[in-house]
Amino acid sequence: PGQSVLAADGYIDGGPGVWSFMPALCAGPRGDLCLVYTRCATNELPSMCFTLRDAVTGVWSPPTVVKASSQPSLQNGPRPR
Repeated sequence: PGQSVLAADGYIDGGPGVWSFMPALCAGPRGDLCLVYTRCATNELPSMCFTLRDAVTGVWSPPTVVKASSQPSLQNGPRPR
């Protein structure tokens, strides 16, 4: 029912040389948003991060690391079972 409208857009700027990718967005019943994504850099292993946007203020929280990789994945292709 109804149409979706893009009310705002933007990007995650982790600084020079920091890549942010694989986003997932979840909306709460009040209109709050949670954005989960992965970030990495040449000197930083991939990390799973999130940031929250308050529906009332429209302000995004500072990014928080949920889980940081402990070692690089050097494997190509499917992982063995």
